[in-house]
Amino acid sequence: MTIKNNNYIIFLFFVFCTLISRLIYFIYFSDYAYPPISDAKSYHETALRIKDLGFFDTNLHTRPILFPLILSIIYQFTPNSESFIYGRVFTILISSFSVGFFYLILSNININRAFTYLGTIFFSIYPPSIYYSVLLYTENLATLLILIITFCFLCIHKDREKKIYFFYFLIGLLFGFLTLTRSSFLLLPFFILFTQIFIKFLFSKELLPIKALLLIIIFYLLTLTPWTLRNYYEHDTFMPTTSRLGYGLFLCNNDFSDPIILEGAYARTEKFEFFLQESLELPVGKQSGFLIKQSINEIFENKYQFVLTVKNRFINLLNFRPNPYKELFTINDLIMMFIWLPLLTISTFSVFRRLSGIEYLFLTYIIYVILFHLPFWGFPRFRYPVDPFFILLSINTIYIILKKIKKRSKNFN
Repeated sequence: MTIKNNNYIIFLFFVFCTLISRLIYFIYFSDYAYPPISDAKSYHETALRIKDLGFFDTNLHTRPILFPLILSIIYQFTPNSESFIYGRVFTILISSFSVGFFYLILSNININRAFTYLGTIFFSIYPPSIYYSVLLYTENLATLLILIITFCFLCIHKDREKKIYFFYFLIGLLFGFLTLTRSSFLLLPFFILFTQIFIKFLFSKELLPIKALLLIIIFYLLTLTPWTLRNYYEHDTFMPTTSRLGYGLFLCNNDFSDPIILEGAYARTEKFEFFLQESLELPVGKQSGFLIKQSINEIFENKYQFVLTVKNRFINLLNFRPNPYKELFTINDLIMMFIWLPLLTISTFSVFRRLSGIEYLFLTYIIYVILFHLPFWGFPRFRYPVDPFFILLSINTIYIILKKIKKRSKNFN
């Protein structure tokens, strides 16, 4: 399957319109010159470290490397005092291309043009898509990458064209980039392989042959190899992404007597600070394993509280509120309630109809992200890279329902 000239023009049109609208939002409706904080600050500082100290700085193990690496290239041409502003313009650009690839996917899942255009416009004005686009968050790049991966799957699934091995390589490469953008996607290719075997056995649906998926995984592992070898050279341990797995796990599971952790969030309790300091006395390669062990001990000693916490994480991950831990109910919460709850409801009911092979892939993404984040902090932002697939499932479900109603009405008349 190739992009027709007409689709190519419409793709660029959506990218351009989204880019202009988000630049307007960035300049006039966000504090664009305000220095980054929290995760955004960490990625910004990592990018500056790469710019100043190089790719083999020993402190580059705490964050996924791809996003700050790209930022560091941009920062090479900008003054340090303004570099984060240009970094935010870059995130706006990639979020705009996400809308373009959303259009390409939607235009190839057998719905009419009107639904394709309306669906793309909806995603372009989807509030989280706008809000996150101006922030230095890895979710922006992860969303673009997973949409491109999905479009590549569609290219193979629709036509099985001559460049099929190129797409296998490209998908494997992009999965590698996705993992190097957000470590949470490390096991996604294997999860897709497992679910495809399961779906083929139960429903006789096949996205790709198993051999093709195995080939993609080989290319995926080859993409991760250089960074893994670099980390082994620096820290004498197997580290395909970062050293933060143990830190993140213990941050969210360090003391189940803490009410904040029980709500599904994280807390830097006294116990957390004590064991964190102990871990910092160890070599980098052993810190994560030490904190994972502490997390597992805490979970097994508090099984019932852990189950309650996982339930709350599940609820909060799928929550309509941008920040479900805030006490005050804001206008943003009200807006998202009327947008997200229908999306969640319709996409959930879509599993009760006959799904196409590519829709099973959408569902696989969603299930993976939910399952992966249950041991960690439940927060809607972490769900955002798969929000487009909630939207895609909902649009197709609405289209199919309306099509059936129209057909029955025509037959009745």
